[in-house]
Amino acid sequence: MKKVLFVAAALLAGSAVFSVSYKNNTYQKLADEYTKKAQNALDAGEYELSVEYSQKAEENAALSQAYIKKMLAKAEADKAMKKASDRIAFAKKISADRNFPMAYSAAEQAYASAKDVYAKEDYVAATDYANQVLAALADIREVTPLPEYYVVRPWAETKDCYWNISGRTYVYNNPLLWENLYQANKQSMPKPNDPNLIHPGMKMKIPSITGEYREGVYNPAKKYDTYSAVASSRPVVNAKPAEAKSAEPKASEAKAEPAKAEQKSAAAPEKAEPAKTEQKQGASLISNSAPASPSVSDAK
Repeated sequence: MKKVLFVAAALLAGSAVFSVSYKNNTYQKLADEYTKKAQNALDAGEYELSVEYSQKAEENAALSQAYIKKMLAKAEADKAMKKASDRIAFAKKISADRNFPMAYSAAEQAYASAKDVYAKEDYVAATDYANQVLAALADIREVTPLPEYYVVRPWAETKDCYWNISGRTYVYNNPLLWENLYQANKQSMPKPNDPNLIHPGMKMKIPSITGEYREGVYNPAKKYDTYSAVASSRPVVNAKPAEAKSAEPKASEAKAEPAKAEQKSAAAPEKAEPAKTEQKQGASLISNSAPASPSVSDAK
């Protein structure tokens, strides 16, 4: 009898602790109800019935504890999923799918997994996947797209030529890639076979060569990121030495008489003014270690 009383008292004490810790759910209400019945049975001397009620109170209190733990995990998952959803919405708004494709793809996959396990009520896993979304998109930012077009400006102001334009950070950041520009624009040139003959005002297309996204016309007032081909597996076109040599700057063009400018003779540099000849010599130094640069023509 003493043993039964001890067991009943212990179960009542345990169920009382649960009733204090977890409330407002069906399991806890049942635990409270059975606790009262067990106490009443104990007071009436119905010790075995009291033990039975106490056991039921303990079982329901444990179910209440599991339920509360699950709801807390769900609340945590809800918060994490909301943050992940908001971050993906922001990523879409700033075109991260174009500017940070790998990060965006990883985030979308993680979010899809989060929704899948959430539907299966695995809230701990859902929280983990949602946090993976946040980690994947942690470094994304709004980026000004690289320009798709460039309007050629006078040589005297900007030294515009395929070689120099290709070397600019917002184009290819490498003058050796000038032929990509030439091939994309040659059909709109006065003389398609002469890469030297580009005129101020010409709207030059800058083709995407490594899958980079480009849009709009170059605006010197905007700040562009530096082009990088690191993430690309596509080959780019480098100028062959012989081709680049044939496209060397003909410095005399800007000052040549109309007939001479049209001829583009190989002897033209000899008739160039001193300043222009000096320019040609400076350009020729490049050919010692790299293909020579093609020039822009401001020929009249």
